[in-house]
Amino acid sequence: MTKADEACQKMFVDRYVEEKIKIDYWWMDAGWYPCNGDWGQTGTWEVDKTRFPNGLRAVSDHAREKGIKTIVWFEPERIGSKDSWLAKNS
Repeated sequence: MTKADEACQKMFVDRYVEEKIKIDYWWMDAGWYPCNGDWGQTGTWEVDKTRFPNGLRAVSDHAREKGIKTIVWFEPERIGSKDSWLAKNS
């Protein structure tokens, strides 16, 4: 997910559907937040608006239209960067 964006996530969902590969859930793993390509830079649990200008909801709505649910990874207690929101505000 560190290089993923809204367009590629939608495209991959579509490819699974086109190939008739049944999936129940589309998992958006670590890296959907601002992290400069390093998924371990956790602690700011906001969507990277550069890569996901419409938020993760745009991807989950797209998947839902195709009968696919979504999972989003995060660890709310994890601080992986001293510059993260959690590190600065906890």
